[in-house]
Amino acid sequence: MLTTNYKNLPIYDYRGKPLKLTYEITYKMTLKDGYILALRPGQHITNVPNLLKLQRRRA
Repeated sequence: MLTTNYKNLPIYDYRGKPLKLTYEITYKMTLKDGYILALRPGQHITNVPNLLKLQRRRA
């Protein structure tokens, strides 16, 4: 079994909602504050806060 030191980073859409990727769509990936922001064609980065910091505060 292959082991790595890498963590799986969560993926969010341009509004900060968790996203599940599909095969039919081409995404532009951006690494931001420890998570991946996936943009579909025609979408722009909006003012998304540090989502990982918000998740820790809620838990």
